[in-house]
Amino acid sequence: MLPLPLFLFVTLVFLCTALPVQGATFHRIETPWAEFLFSPGLEPVIEDLTVSYRSAASELEDALGWRLDYLPTVVLVKEGETFRDMTGSDWFAAFAVPKRRMMVLDYSKMNTRPLSLAATLKHELCHLLLHRYIPEDRLPRWLNEGIAQWSSDGLSELLLTGQGDVLRATVLAGSPPVLDGLDRHFHRDRRSLVLAYEASKSAIEFMVREYGTAGVLSLLNRLRSGDSLESAFENALSVSIGQYEDQWHRHLRKSGTWLVFLTVHIYEFVFIAAALATVYGFIRAKARRRRRYEALEDDDPGEEAEEEAESNDITSASGP
Repeated sequence: MLPLPLFLFVTLVFLCTALPVQGATFHRIETPWAEFLFSPGLEPVIEDLTVSYRSAASELEDALGWRLDYLPTVVLVKEGETFRDMTGSDWFAAFAVPKRRMMVLDYSKMNTRPLSLAATLKHELCHLLLHRYIPEDRLPRWLNEGIAQWSSDGLSELLLTGQGDVLRATVLAGSPPVLDGLDRHFHRDRRSLVLAYEASKSAIEFMVREYGTAGVLSLLNRLRSGDSLESAFENALSVSIGQYEDQWHRHLRKSGTWLVFLTVHIYEFVFIAAALATVYGFIRAKARRRRRYEALEDDDPGEEAEEEAESNDITSASGP
């Protein structure tokens, strides 16, 4: 809940005049830290949203050591159809537009596991913060998405999640993704998109594991100070980006074996095996009942008695 004076301030600056965005109608609330546009009917959600925003902004600023020195616009869309009209896709629950200092969230999907309003907000805010200090030509999308997922506890704005399955399948097939080519995957088919997100997340998680949070922050600060991506890797991590990629690939191959894959999905395989066993047992039981019924028909004493009676009748009719 907001403190009473702050809540009164937010209420006072609520503008009843609707604002058109992408053909939809939104209300607006201005706060000292952000502007919020929201669909009619989402008024009860805005108070929690402003609290979540402040928490996300504070955590990100503390984690990266950077400050978001402008007031971004947070757009909360109530209807999934309206959001789909904005993105042209059913695959996303949110997106950021750094050039417009704006993020857009589909509220209808915020209760879809594993999405949450607070985590999604933090993910998109991370995109805005990264682009505030690092120009797009020095921030490849795999790094951008990987950092945003890392900062929001592994969450992405993508609804097509496979828990790393697409990346594992690619590694098991002997063709781990190449970092330099990942950006192209973000603009291709569904499977390529999932692979791009999973690989981006994995590349940053491996960086944290091998070089620590300090190494990640050092890389970002080198990019902020003007280093190219290659120079940033060499100055921050003391490896070339090619050497880092080789290290990551070795890690993927080691953790991408069939044994690891089976271990990760052990419960799914047990469930499938149990289901198949149940179906097999049902078929066998049905077959046994059918054989028993056929055997009873073959041994029916009523039929034998009837045949014997007919034979007697024929003998009686023929006489001595």
